Amino acid sequence: MSETKFTPGPWHWVDVGSRICIENKSGDDIASVLNYAEPEIEIADAHLIAAAPELYEALIDMFNGWQYIRQSHGDLYGVGWDRAEDKARAALAKARGEQ
Repeated sequence: MSETKFTPGPWHWVDVGSRICIENKSGDDIASVLNYAEPEIEIADAHLIAAAPELYEALIDMFNGWQYIRQSHGDLYGVGWDRAEDKARAALAKARGEQ
């Protein structure tokens, strides 16, 4: 899998009144979240976006660990790993702009 360059984490969110900004550790804006009708959704979206770098790294680690287990022990049927692998591949490809 190819590596994608993106703004390094950690990211955090800041409520600036008219919108919620997602910022990097230097305080630079990465994204804004706007949903004036439902502020709780706006904050939930901001939490999810701010967690993106950590989620990305965790998914890579989990995927690599899963591949190691599969190579070492063969397929483990009945635990849903094939379905999880498909979802992990798709999510990583989406994050890398490969879709």
